[in-house]
Amino acid sequence: MGKRSHANRLMQRIDESIKYKELIMQYPDKFNLGDKTQKQWVELYDEEINKNIRELEKLRHPNATPRLILLAILGAVFFTLFMITPQVTTLTIHNPEKIFFAINETVSTESYLLITSEQQEVQIPLKHFNLPSVNNKYQIGTLPIAIEEIPLEKGSNQIIIQLIDKGEVKEIIGYNIVKEASGES
Repeated sequence: MGKRSHANRLMQRIDESIKYKELIMQYPDKFNLGDKTQKQWVELYDEEINKNIRELEKLRHPNATPRLILLAILGAVFFTLFMITPQVTTLTIHNPEKIFFAINETVSTESYLLITSEQQEVQIPLKHFNLPSVNNKYQIGTLPIAIEEIPLEKGSNQIIIQLIDKGEVKEIIGYNIVKEASGES
């Protein structure tokens, strides 16, 4: 079977689907819709139309995928060569001085942060942050935590910060922080 006859059959199916879809939309009471609603029949014809259009596009552009793959490979090679050239002289990693822990909770004044890294655990009571208390409770929106308060090893550190109130975890967040040795830039 030739490409042209297959394309003609696809076009014929698209035309028929459009015609039946329009008839069902205009005259739903004239057709026996069976166990499907008008909306389901319209969606069914839309799917059929889209499927035939995609198949028709494949006939028109049969070699598009290999060309896209070749273009992607060439782009990756070009990008790699560009990045290796001597023009790239430094790479900086920005580590914030503070972590902003979004909490949005009311907790007791006995609450604390439990900061866990691969090396150790640290508890920081919320009173350390000089928060205003009302009736022995803190209303916390976002809590800034200074990075220097967290004992970290040189290199990449995975940390987990938990807000604990009366033995219950109220909020939890994880971070990856890179610490450079002193004197490095």
